[in-house]
Amino acid sequence: MTVGPVDRVVAFLEQAGYERVDQPWPIGGIPFTFDAMLAGRNSLDLIAVVDLGIHGEDEPIRRQVEALAQALDLVRSRRSLTVVLAGPRRGAALIQAIAGVARILTVGTPTDGEEAELHDALAVLLPLEIALQDGSAAEVWAQTRDRLLGEYPAEIEPLLAAAPRGQAAVEAALAALLAEPLGVLWEDEDYDDGELE
Repeated sequence: MTVGPVDRVVAFLEQAGYERVDQPWPIGGIPFTFDAMLAGRNSLDLIAVVDLGIHGEDEPIRRQVEALAQALDLVRSRRSLTVVLAGPRRGAALIQAIAGVARILTVGTPTDGEEAELHDALAVLLPLEIALQDGSAAEVWAQTRDRLLGEYPAEIEPLLAAAPRGQAAVEAALAALLAEPLGVLWEDEDYDDGELE
């Protein structure tokens, strides 16, 4: 069985935590249907997938996307709309026509073995991956602390000394640290009242 670009996009996004929406999907009483629609399980993303290989004309796509965006506005939805254009690439006219109402992502025609390209094309929809350094959190903190102490000993030492006494002590130490440079700023005879507005 041949797997089309829309199916590949949907499968990829489902693995990333999105779920397929049953269609037609009513918004404000208006039913909407795209080649696929997905919603975030842990986000407010709404994704409409359009197969450019099936739709020959740009204008119906533009009208459908604009209608969906207007319906979301009318019901005061907090969902952000993303349109994924799959299939053969076209000129910039369609993207320019709908860029004002939705985020546009183009994926082309992904095939087997092109997961990296699909990942790059859909990266803004994926959870942020933070690479942690090897070692425990205590080791990472010790390295960070030592680096800061090496570069800014006068500023960091009072803050570290206050840390065991709690948040209020750290805030007081930070206020004392900032008081001198801010005091100099206020005392500067060239200071103009409008400069910081």
